[in-house]
Amino acid sequence: MSGEADDVEDMRTLAEWYRLEVLGSNRGHYVAAERAEARGRILGIASVALGAVVGTSIFATIQSSPSVDWRITAGIFVTGAAVLGALQTFLDYAKRAAEYRTAGAAYGRLRREFDIFLLEISTSRDRVQLMENLSVLRRHIDELGQQSPLIPPRSYRAGLRRLPKPGGQKATE
Repeated sequence: MSGEADDVEDMRTLAEWYRLEVLGSNRGHYVAAERAEARGRILGIASVALGAVVGTSIFATIQSSPSVDWRITAGIFVTGAAVLGALQTFLDYAKRAAEYRTAGAAYGRLRREFDIFLLEISTSRDRVQLMENLSVLRRHIDELGQQSPLIPPRSYRAGLRRLPKPGGQKATE
C-alpha cells in the first residue's frame, strides 16, 4: 500500500511542478503583452510627434527661404519620421501584444485544469486514470508551447516575480 501512496505523491509533486511552470508562462505572457503595448504606444507617440514637427517645419519653410542647415535638419526629421513609421508597421506591437494575451489566457485555462487535476489526486483511487489525465495535461503544455510566441526572458522573469510566495505572501514587483 505504501508504494501506491508514494506513486500518488510523486504524481502530485510532478503535477504541482507542471502547474508552476504553466503559471509562470501565464504570467510571463501577460507581462510580455503589457510591455509590447507600452513599446507600441511609445513608438506611436514618437512617430506622431516627429511627424507633427516635420509638418510644422515644412509649412514654415514654404513662407521663407531657409538656410542649408535648416534644410538638413528638416531632412533629418523627415527621415526620422519615416523610419519611426516603418518601425511601427514592421514591429507591429499591437499584434504581438494580442498574441501574448491569447497565450496568457490559454496558459491560465491550463493552470485551472491542473488545479482540478490536483483535486482529483486527493479523491481518486484509479492511478492508471490519474496517469492518463496527467499525460493529457502534459501534452497540452507541449502543444501550447509550440503554438505560443516565445516569452522574452525579462518578461518571463518578471512574471515569475509576480507569483505568490509560499505561505500566502503576496508577490512583489
